[in-house]
Amino acid sequence: MFVYFMKCLSYVKIGYTTSNLYHYRSQKQNANPFKIKYVGLIPCNSEQEMKEKEDALQEKFKHLKHRNEWFHGVPELLNYIEDHAKKPDSYVNAAYEEKKASDRRQRQKRKAKNQ
Repeated sequence: MFVYFMKCLSYVKIGYTTSNLYHYRSQKQNANPFKIKYVGLIPCNSEQEMKEKEDALQEKFKHLKHRNEWFHGVPELLNYIEDHAKKPDSYVNAAYEEKKASDRRQRQKRKAKNQ
């Protein structure tokens, strides 16, 4: 469970997900013609904590709001992410490996079922 900061062009989306980070980003990327990437993650221990943090962050940066959950990626927001969020690479890489393992298990089940 994470509150995430996802960057696209000069905008940053502040949201949350309980999904696999790699899979979630892939879904968002499919609906977006421009490259998106995680620029920060805040791990959470519960859905309530996650939703409260997202609400608090969106309130804190409401003066930077562009539309919906997208905010102008100005230094104020980017510095906050740098100072308060975890670097996403290790989390996303772990999510990618988890997704690959899950896909492999599903293929093995289908193969066993078809034999």
